[in-house]
Amino acid sequence: MGHRLIVINFMFSNNKTYDSHHYADYFPMMQKDELKSLIDDIRQHGLHEEIWLYQGLILDGRNRYQACLSANVEPRFREFDGNDEDALNAVISWNMERRHLTQSQKAAIAVELLPEFEEIAREKLREVGRKYGENHPKEPEALVPQALDEKKRDPQARNYVAKAMGVGSRYVQGAKRIKETDPNLYQDVKAGKISVKRAERQVAKAKAQANAEQLENTAQAVIEERVEVSLGDVWKLGRHTLHCCDSSQWSPSDKAKMVFADPPYNGGVADWDRGFQWQHDWLEEYADYVFVTPGTANLANFLGSTKMRYRWQYTHWLCNAIASPNDWGMSNLIHALLFSKLDALRLEKRVDFHKAIINPMENNITQHPGRKPTSLLLWLMDMVTQEDDVVIDPFLGSGTTLLVAENLNRVCHGAEISPEYCQETISRWQSLKPKGDLKKLN
Repeated sequence: MGHRLIVINFMFSNNKTYDSHHYADYFPMMQKDELKSLIDDIRQHGLHEEIWLYQGLILDGRNRYQACLSANVEPRFREFDGNDEDALNAVISWNMERRHLTQSQKAAIAVELLPEFEEIAREKLREVGRKYGENHPKEPEALVPQALDEKKRDPQARNYVAKAMGVGSRYVQGAKRIKETDPNLYQDVKAGKISVKRAERQVAKAKAQANAEQLENTAQAVIEERVEVSLGDVWKLGRHTLHCCDSSQWSPSDKAKMVFADPPYNGGVADWDRGFQWQHDWLEEYADYVFVTPGTANLANFLGSTKMRYRWQYTHWLCNAIASPNDWGMSNLIHALLFSKLDALRLEKRVDFHKAIINPMENNITQHPGRKPTSLLLWLMDMVTQEDDVVIDPFLGSGTTLLVAENLNRVCHGAEISPEYCQETISRWQSLKPKGDLKKLN
């Protein structure tokens, strides 16, 4: 790192104290029992390793310094000779060598180090600009190197600090999201009390619950004048599209990351729930993940009607729902069958059983008798998609998939054969987005 060591002898004095450098403060101090052991060791054997100073502050050795004071042993110091970048890299290197930090702790510390590396990068660019200006005084300003914009600088700095900390860049990104969402939970990650992945699951669960409540609450508003919708209409709702059509003849404009299909069960609850035949195997060619909820009693019939490649089953348990009994039993479970043309699933958040509490007010949002709960769509969509991904729903019903996509910053293309339910979707959209973009495209 280009620094040299200068041994400085200080007279031990209770009146002379040293504060820690803020680079050192990014790393946690020893636990009480560890510090006690260090104090006992220094009291018996003296200080083995000098304490590093930089700019008159303790760069490395805060615990050794505290132990020396407690053991009444004279501390010895070394002055670090280098620039800020050298000092920061040295602190990281020393702590990585001897500290027993978990990968999650490293990721949390990396998040706090990000601004330091960004500032160092900015200073380097400023220095390049100054030197360029000195050597090219007549050059136009546009030719002088400019600072990187935020979107470019953040990933570069994140990759650099992740490498320095010996942890994956995506792990650092996860820790950063936790800090932005729940600072207290982030402190638990930094202290080693919880892993990044477990904390992310807690954040996702809390977010899903908040999203569900928002959707349920905003959808209560009554739209006095409903727009007229006819079979064949195509509507644009923000970034989403609603096609009032028979989806077996539908060709979505975009390929998608996920399909959610909740087809009629032929249970006779309405005209559209009689005589339905599955003609939607084409969905497998449009998305990586195709989820179908055929209904518990209809599982065997559905699997016999499709040639899509079945991969797995995901189960959503509505633990407080009161299920209606039938001749064979009663169930609060919704089974989502996963079909995919992919050879393997690459899901970071893969959990195949999900417990949820349904809000009784959800039943009053729409008159659709087969509407799936918001919590189911939030769970599946969060599991397999990222922001701006496309989601397709060929049986959109009263629009829950579209509203969840809007809430999670996804794009939904949906089809629904019933003009009445298309009207409900538009009404619910207007409730959620009173000033949102809404227009008929044909």
